[in-house]
Amino acid sequence: MRLFQEREKELMRRMTSDDGRNLYRLLTPWIVGACIYGDREKREVWVVRMKEPGVDLISSIDDMQRLVLECVHLIKMLAERNIVFTYQSSRVLPNEVNVGDVIIGHRMQHRIPDPTVAELFLKYAGVDIIPTPELKKFIRDGFITREEVRANRQFRTTLAAIGIAVLGLLLNIYVATRSQSSPGPRPGRHSQCSHGH
Repeated sequence: MRLFQEREKELMRRMTSDDGRNLYRLLTPWIVGACIYGDREKREVWVVRMKEPGVDLISSIDDMQRLVLECVHLIKMLAERNIVFTYQSSRVLPNEVNVGDVIIGHRMQHRIPDPTVAELFLKYAGVDIIPTPELKKFIRDGFITREEVRANRQFRTTLAAIGIAVLGLLLNIYVATRSQSSPGPRPGRHSQCSHGH
């Protein structure tokens, strides 16, 4: 898999809790004073932001568009890898989708220009997100895949084996040099043992 941004990690954590079992609840913490509105018939998605003093509307709308982009592509990737399942519990979906606060009064709105992102948003707005134990393990392992955990374990085992081999080699060299440099019986010296004369 790839490296994940902090917000994506938080989205995955929310998917494993009751707070993130659908797109509405998953996105709620980041959508304050704003909403994301979708129209299934027109196949459009709009980001709507309330005008407030001191709020940079353009920056806020850009951030919400990035949030939608990150969220729908994350769900798509996890679903394709069978790490989450999506389930449409209703046969008929409402035409309008609203995620966030209802905005009345002065506001700024911007249509999400990418039709793929809009399509994914409308698709995932009508489904439940069901995490698998694999997602929970992935989070518990610090967002490291099973393959990476296995590779890390193999790497540590290989390092340990190399370390043992090097220690064995050094011990052999030490023993060999000690045996060559240790004094044996010297010529011309007599044994201290007494002979029975």
